[in-house]
Amino acid sequence: MTKHICILDFTNGADRLSLSELYGHVEVAVSQTDTEGALALLNGLITGPGKDSVTLKAEDIVIADRDRVLAEIYKFAYGPKIRSTVTCNACSSHFDLDFDLNDLQDFTLQNINEAAIEKLGDNEFKAANGSIFRLPTGQDELEVAGWPAEEASQKLLQRCIIGNLPEADIEIVETGMESIAPLLDTDLAAHCPECANEQQVHFSIQSFLLARLMQEQPVVIKEIQTVASYYGWGYNEILNLPRSLRRKFANMIDS
Repeated sequence: MTKHICILDFTNGADRLSLSELYGHVEVAVSQTDTEGALALLNGLITGPGKDSVTLKAEDIVIADRDRVLAEIYKFAYGPKIRSTVTCNACSSHFDLDFDLNDLQDFTLQNINEAAIEKLGDNEFKAANGSIFRLPTGQDELEVAGWPAEEASQKLLQRCIIGNLPEADIEIVETGMESIAPLLDTDLAAHCPECANEQQVHFSIQSFLLARLMQEQPVVIKEIQTVASYYGWGYNEILNLPRSLRRKFANMIDS
């Protein structure tokens, strides 16, 4: 099975992650687009440490690193092009919104501002006002799950503050996090070709990847049925095949 190495920039104690190619067991198991869904997907793909790395669980990975890993998984499976359909909020027309995921990642990296943040160690930083903080991980997200969005955001920030910090300085920490480790979770400008209306469309690599995998599950089941019917292989045998090999078998049989 093909393995991929993904670089980790912020996660404590690890500089890279080894992932397997997508395969049937993890594809059919995706059932939600939230943090739990992303962590389950990654835990199904992590094959062990890369060079100079420790074995990680997905929960240990800093959220900004996780977004970049999910982007690599998307590109491995589908290529860098993102294609979606948007409904105009002015005239209700449907139009395509296409962009290159590499371009979005490059734009995000260009806007990193490390000047005002001092790195103290692995996932430990100091802001200009002296505030010390770390970047949130998947485990942090799980700990605040279930709270209303605004409260969850505040509790997430508070978990990442090292030492005491006045309430008024929490915003400084949040800005510091965004300046050094932006997420692939942003608003994009979309222009309707019918009425020229411009609107903001939210894009999250996590939601987009998981939603696409869920949408493709009927195709995966059909491929499994095709291969099983032709070769007589068992369900679990086919689920263990790498995605690319399963598709080659199914396409060859269909042709």
